[in-house]
Amino acid sequence: MYLYWLYYPTANNFDATANLDTDPTSCTYDVLCLQDGDANYDNTVDLSDLLLVLNNWLQGGTVGANGDVCGSLDGQVNLDDLLLVLNNWLLSTSAATPSVQQRNSTPSTSSFVGLTLEEIDNSDGIFNNSEKTYRLYANFNSSSAKLLAIFGDEMNPYLIETSTIFYQDQMAAANLQQTINPAFIGSGIPGTENMQYDSWLTIGDNYNPSQYLSSIGELNWSAFSGNSWYGGLLVDSDASLYRIPTDPECLPNSNNKILLGQFTTNGIISGYINLAGLNPDGTPWKETNISIPSNQTTSIFDGEIISDLLIYPNPTNSILNINFFNNRVNDVTIKVINSIGEVVYMSSLDDHYGKYDNKIDLSEYSKGLYVLEINTTENTIIKKISLY
Repeated sequence: MYLYWLYYPTANNFDATANLDTDPTSCTYDVLCLQDGDANYDNTVDLSDLLLVLNNWLQGGTVGANGDVCGSLDGQVNLDDLLLVLNNWLLSTSAATPSVQQRNSTPSTSSFVGLTLEEIDNSDGIFNNSEKTYRLYANFNSSSAKLLAIFGDEMNPYLIETSTIFYQDQMAAANLQQTINPAFIGSGIPGTENMQYDSWLTIGDNYNPSQYLSSIGELNWSAFSGNSWYGGLLVDSDASLYRIPTDPECLPNSNNKILLGQFTTNGIISGYINLAGLNPDGTPWKETNISIPSNQTTSIFDGEIISDLLIYPNPTNSILNINFFNNRVNDVTIKVINSIGEVVYMSSLDDHYGKYDNKIDLSEYSKGLYVLEINTTENTIIKKISLY
């Protein structure tokens, strides 16, 4: 028989006694892939499989040395392979007694409930522009649920932004909570007063985790030093912050919440993220395009620069309508950017004020995801557009 199993990417379809045949005149017996997330044919998902995925990230591969794992035999090592390893961590299936797959790549009902953005007291810090500090939490319906990854890919970009800038403490100089030395927090040492209010990301609230939060792919930390943290949408843009399921930080706190980040700003926070994890029964869940709750903070400017923004229809198959009101005299640039970063449409308005109404014809462009970017002299608005 031919390589029948290559066309059935779900691991529980495999037969341990089937013939592997690369030559139709000669068949041999071999151990087949029985466990989703297995990259090296040993029927156990463990560190060796994770390392194969990490070492071959965004490269072409096959099951075996190149890291394309069982359950995602698509010839590419990417986010799907990483999530399958995490979802099936330390799970094994004996080659002698194949069984129904306990966890696979199809997400089940999610134990994730939603996001909350909570303000914390930063009055003991030294701020000059009315900055406030917020913490973003993922909420769950069970204390046994797990959060494994914050991620983005070509189909599911992520964005956390503020209408002004994120405060970045120069002493802390941290993008992740775990890189801050907690010994300085509340130490009274001059220059450390604001360290505990730095802006950062995490999975779980712990300055000294037993295992560090890991990352893979381009996470655009340079943009986080300004007004946004974003990724995904472009070709080969898969990226993730992740933990292995045995990390205690994957579990909710006593309020069934898991901390995702802290943000200090005097602006309005907005955006969307993607999360993945495990339900209490071990089945995987994945949620995409989750809106960041607004902090409803009044900007240091007299109201929003761009208001009453309407983009419709979205998805669209041709015409995209863009309406907004510009509340202050500003230079405005409107761009539409495709999945490989090419600007397919751009319009510039000098010293614009007031109502803006425009129709953009996208019918000549390829189907897929695009980004609408509205730039003023003081902030940027980014929206996802789907063309079908």
